[in-house]
Formats: sequence, C-alpha cells, structure tokens
Amino acid sequence: MGNVTFLGVEGSGKTVLTMALVNYFRVHEAEGWFLRPETRTAFRFLAQMPPVLDFDNLPHQTTKLKRLTWTMLYRERTIRSLSMLDYPGEVYRLAFLDAEDEEDPDHFQARVEANREDIEGLLEHLVRSDQVFVLFNSEDCTALAENKQNQDAVWVTNACLAYLHKLPARPKITFLFTQIDRYIDLARTDFNAQAYLREHLPLIARNFPMLDVGAVSARESENPTFGLGALLKRFL
Repeated sequence: MGNVTFLGVEGSGKTVLTMALVNYFRVHEAEGWFLRPETRTAFRFLAQMPPVLDFDNLPHQTTKLKRLTWTMLYRERTIRSLSMLDYPGEVYRLAFLDAEDEEDPDHFQARVEANREDIEGLLEHLVRSDQVFVLFNSEDCTALAENKQNQDAVWVTNACLAYLHKLPARPKITFLFTQIDRYIDLARTDFNAQAYLREHLPLIARNFPMLDVGAVSARESENPTFGLGALLKRFL
C-alpha cells in the first residue's frame, strides 16, 4: 500500500485536489484508467462527487478526518494502491504549531485535546507515507506583512517540513503551489518553481534548499506542466 498525503492549512486545496484527481481518472476511463474505491468512505467520496467538477461550487470545508483507500488501475492492471486522507486544515495547524507561541495557550491546548484523535491519525499516516505533497495556496503568499493567518500558514508549513525531514523513513516530499492559474499564465514555458519559492517564501527556500518544488492547477487538468497528469507522474 502506498500512502500519499496532501498537507496544508484551510483553503490550501487538499479536498479540491483530491476530488480533481478522482475526477481525472473518471474522465480518462475510456483510455483504460480507473481508480477503484476499496473502502466505504472512498466509495462515498466518489459517489458524492458531481458529474462535472464545478470549481465555482466547491464542497464545504472538511470537518472530520476521513481515510480514502483506492487501487489505481490501467487497462485492468494494478499500478499501485493509494491511501489518502481528507481532513480539516485546522488539524494540520494544531499538529505542528506550538501552544507557547499562541496569544491564548490554554485555549490552543484545549483545541489540541478536542482534536487529539484526528491529529494522531494524521501523524500516524505521515509516518507511513511514501509520498507527501505539502500544499500552499498561491494567494497566501501575498500580503504576508498584513495577514497573521498567512504568516502562520508559512510558519506551520516550515515546521511541518522540518518534521518530515526528521522522520526515520523519510517520504518523498514535494512542495506544491496550488491555484497557480490565478497568478501566472499557464502557457508560459519559463516558469521556475524554485525561483517562485525563493521570491515568495524565502524562509522555506533557505531552510530547505534541496526541496522538490512544483505548482498545480486543479482547474487546468490537461496542462502538460501544471495539470493533474503531470502531478500523477509523481505518484508512479
């Protein structure tokens, strides 16, 4: 079983990207691709998706951790198994931020305790992950000086990457800018993800100079550089 984990704060695109990937297999079934659900939760996730993924009518934020297990098939041949999580972005913050840095440490710790089961489920999944995608919404790079929540998004992402690099069996780690279609012309061929990271998130670029960095647009799934097909190649 290959554990694939999408990590990110609220709005980073975890649920949308998971939905878009599932939909990508559905669109390409005629070519022989199929993503078979192996758990009831995965089946429900698939069954509840709209026939056409409408990015103007996205699902509500996830409120509870869900485990999604799939088998990736190509022309009836098993490519690999995938175990994924869908979970609230707050769980990610609670797992990697320190209570002592909060304005109200007691309240923060109470939230940690209230979400203890989901936090432990996320960390357990990470320890067993083969591939981890750390997602960062391109919009959250803007106006960092005036936006405390976006500052915290950078800090928790930095803390998460430090945690991942210390794991005894380190997974393959990829940092992904999401919703990149809102900020660059996807037709350009000179986009450099490492340079984009250095420009917008210098803390992370300096702390993790060898980090694998990319960008993805769930909306433009067929784009050869930023689409889901390019992302899937990182799974295989």
